[in-house]
Amino acid sequence: MAIAAYNSTFYVGSLPSVAFTDEATTTSDRITYSISNAAHRYLDKSVATVVQTSPDGSTWTTVTSGFTLYRCNARVVFTSTQPIGTQVRLHSGNYIPYASLAQSYSADYSAKMDMLDSTVFNSTGNKTFVPGLLSGTMKCQTWWANETRITSLLARDLIIVSIATPTGNHYDGFCYAGDLGMKADPKSLVTEDITFQLTDELFAA
Repeated sequence: MAIAAYNSTFYVGSLPSVAFTDEATTTSDRITYSISNAAHRYLDKSVATVVQTSPDGSTWTTVTSGFTLYRCNARVVFTSTQPIGTQVRLHSGNYIPYASLAQSYSADYSAKMDMLDSTVFNSTGNKTFVPGLLSGTMKCQTWWANETRITSLLARDLIIVSIATPTGNHYDGFCYAGDLGMKADPKSLVTEDITFQLTDELFAA
């Protein structure tokens, strides 16, 4: 099915992060618990996040094992199904505010999986591969707005970048601004191309 791109959104999250307390989560399988407040869905990796569970919503216990915490699209993924009625919250930590990037008129997401050659002598003459490391970039083309992105690049800020499609799918992750170029043309507006290098965590849903 063809999808018109005009209703897509390109978001950028920037430091400084903001402290939160007792963020609720929701789950559909009692394994993955995602933060309920979408505005707080990106956690600052430089600040410890405390996870707590409760059997009834009144008595809370801090847990430090048996799960993986993903800070991009804040979620706690347990290694086993939790008992019925279990509630999970992020007791403390920091989230990174994000907003639509002003004046952006196109955005490209590109992911690449390194394919490691595992070919051995064989009678079929076929090569074999094993998936290796995942990497990717996000690139946006925007009208020149201000010097914020240049300042962020020079400061080597770790930021969040997300592309949301009209169907609700989104592709996002922690990024560094790797390339930034400006073009001045007397027959056009000043434009700015930014390439963000994804690092550490990528998320697609």
